[in-house]
Amino acid sequence: MINSRNIEKNPIKDIVSENYVFAAVLHYFGISFFQFEQNSLKEVCEKFKINPQQLVNELEEWGKHKEPEQEELYLHPIEVLVAYLKRKHYYFVRQELPFLSNMVAGIEEEEPIYKNVLCDLRIMFPLFVEDFIHHIHEEENRLFNRIKLLQEIENDEFDLKESLKILEKSPV
Repeated sequence: MINSRNIEKNPIKDIVSENYVFAAVLHYFGISFFQFEQNSLKEVCEKFKINPQQLVNELEEWGKHKEPEQEELYLHPIEVLVAYLKRKHYYFVRQELPFLSNMVAGIEEEEPIYKNVLCDLRIMFPLFVEDFIHHIHEEENRLFNRIKLLQEIENDEFDLKESLKILEKSPV
């Protein structure tokens, strides 16, 4: 992964260019990388009173995390898949959306031709976030509950007539 011996001397811009995940790690520690692109990791860590090795260790931990392949997910019971999706939703809302919001807020227009696009992005991104969070809640409240109900029907927890009524009522 990263050679932690000389990393402290490197500018944040170079470290993030080498491994974009480091931007999220910095955000996790309360540092907006784009505000300190020219500073060395050592300078930034001194400013925020953080041990540089702690940042490197956290990056290495994030790098070890492996997402399951689609085929792997199919091999698990539906309850495991639903739990996995709920965990991914939670992570995205708590980690990724704030990071992306911070990135959008930190974009500086260097060329006037992008001013309108950047203005639109700053208006649209919060609307996207709101809509996306609504979608997640809808999915968790409606779809996941429906899946649970279908499992109960499959497990013969309802008689045939009751099962048919359930299936006709508010399909997904």
